[in-house]
Amino acid sequence: MKKIFFKLLLVTSPVTLLLLLYVYNDPFKVLYYYESYFTNGEIQRVGLSESYISTQNFLQNYPAQYYDSYIMGGSRSGFYTVSEWKKHINSTKCYHLNSNGGNLTGIQNKLKLLDSQNVTIRNVLITLDTSVFTSNFSGPLFHQHPAIAHQNIFEFQTDFIKYFFEYKFLSSYLKFIFTGKISDIDARQHLLNTIEQDYDKETNEITLRKTEELIARNRDSFYTPLNAVFKERPSAQQYSPSVITAQHEKQLNSIKQIFTAHNTSYKIILCPIYNQRKMNPADLKILQYIFGKENVFDFSGINDITEDKYNYYEESHYRTHVANRIMDSIYSKH
Repeated sequence: MKKIFFKLLLVTSPVTLLLLLYVYNDPFKVLYYYESYFTNGEIQRVGLSESYISTQNFLQNYPAQYYDSYIMGGSRSGFYTVSEWKKHINSTKCYHLNSNGGNLTGIQNKLKLLDSQNVTIRNVLITLDTSVFTSNFSGPLFHQHPAIAHQNIFEFQTDFIKYFFEYKFLSSYLKFIFTGKISDIDARQHLLNTIEQDYDKETNEITLRKTEELIARNRDSFYTPLNAVFKERPSAQQYSPSVITAQHEKQLNSIKQIFTAHNTSYKIILCPIYNQRKMNPADLKILQYIFGKENVFDFSGINDITEDKYNYYEESHYRTHVANRIMDSIYSKH
């Protein structure tokens, strides 16, 4: 049998072998059914699309969980934990409906999906920043679920096969398959992952427990290697350019209409990004006009959160204790 197997390998084209490897390993976890997309205590080496997972996991678990409250936005929204959010709202059926590099279209389409399924939308917490209005990322980390992107399953699967065969990913993946190692460059470029995550499939919540434990044990050992990441910022307040277009306004009004139809209690958070750029006043005014000043909370710009690098994992993502503080603040005002 072994001889036959090796003879088959010799006559099989490299492309066919790679396709067999793709089908066997399903590196992006889009081919097969998964009860849980992550395993606690293990590292998910290949980065997965949070948008796809949050949607698919919702469709799988809703019949048993009957969610009615949703945390939405890009990857920063993931650090608003359900355990803390439940203290501030009138629900225990909470779910993370987030995505990597999330944009406004993704948020709108997820809410449209909930609305079309006649799902209760009692509470919504949305995190926004300028990238939500400007990002148009492509690749396996950012691909939307077919139900969100209105894409047929053949096109969806074809896209992921193309992602697999892209040179940068494939070379990094094969190197990992044969050596079991991931280079710092591959990790920085988000081709592969080296960070251990904990996962709760019922809430679709990812937490960085090991990272927080490392910071608690020896803060400098975590932050010293990141000195080049936490660069100096201008002392005077800098403002982001206006990014909300007429099309964005239509989308925002569509979101507000869904909230109104469901009598949703909602909060919009403008994230405290380390770069300290303040949301453009014109954009802030639009958000306040559509959603109400009492529901829009601006934490962007220079403030005591963004001044302290120890509030961040890196320049883009603030830590869970910051998200907890923000929730305490906005709901106490309410």
